[in-house]
Amino acid sequence: AGDLPAEWQLRLFCARLAHQLCEVAQSSPLVLCLEDLHWADAVSLQWLRYLCRKSGAAPLLILCTYRPEELLLQRRQKGRPDLAGTMLDLCGSPQGQHLELKGLAETETRALVYTRLNRAELGEELLEDLHRESGGVPLFVLQYLELLVERGVLRENEQLWTEEQG
Repeated sequence: AGDLPAEWQLRLFCARLAHQLCEVAQSSPLVLCLEDLHWADAVSLQWLRYLCRKSGAAPLLILCTYRPEELLLQRRQKGRPDLAGTMLDLCGSPQGQHLELKGLAETETRALVYTRLNRAELGEELLEDLHRESGGVPLFVLQYLELLVERGVLRENEQLWTEEQG
């Protein structure tokens, strides 16, 4: 296949990869998780569309995550891969389904903070800021907490977490 143009070599590779995934799924159900699809290039999105068309009845679950706000940004920028079009194609197919995960409510964010920092005494302003800055995304809430601990904003003293006043 070395004498084929690069574009055809890429298409052949994508077709073989899709075929192999479907074969593996036939012998044992398979989950393919593609995270942060908003960073995918055009070739990857084309391959994903191809895989979805070719997977047919194979026991293959394709789970894709992306940030919805990136769809709006991509529509405004020329030359960006068509993630919105890809998601419309996939969700419009018989096997496609769109699930929107929302961030935690403020009370749920507080519960996560208190679960993570047992016996915490934190100010209202800090908790509100934490919820707003994280968007209620649990991973971001935990990352912000780690950052606040690393920077000394939150300290543990005798198993009681408090804000450092300074």
